[in-house]
Amino acid sequence: MVDPEAVGVCSELMRKQLMGSDVKGNQCRLMLVKNEAKKMMLRVFEKTERGIGTDGLKVSVYGQDGEVYEMMLKMWNKNTVPVLTSSVWNKFVGDYGLMKHSDFLTIWMFRHIESRKICFAIDSKRFTSITKKLSSRISKLVFD
Repeated sequence: MVDPEAVGVCSELMRKQLMGSDVKGNQCRLMLVKNEAKKMMLRVFEKTERGIGTDGLKVSVYGQDGEVYEMMLKMWNKNTVPVLTSSVWNKFVGDYGLMKHSDFLTIWMFRHIESRKICFAIDSKRFTSITKKLSSRISKLVFD
């Protein structure tokens, strides 16, 4: 849980069903939803941060219990989706026991009011009856 006193400018929520590549040990990354991630960045980033590119930007990621994980927000190339990446992502997956398809993430971005650092907060909800990727039609109904 994030201390509300630490939150400056913040984005709207993004929701994402975890896919196999998001939890696969050799991938070390969470792929974000492209259009929603861009909206988040426009809301929270300052002009100098808008072009994160392939070099990336160091960010803090808060888990649901308030533990902080240091990661990078970056693009693989200019046409890909943004990703949160680091070997620490695998620790995050393990610490919260995240599972493909059954776990749905709620993600939001904010600027820390004191450090001015870009941060993410991630919470998860498990639906054990869901064992495969939801169709885009059903995902839209569920997440809208």
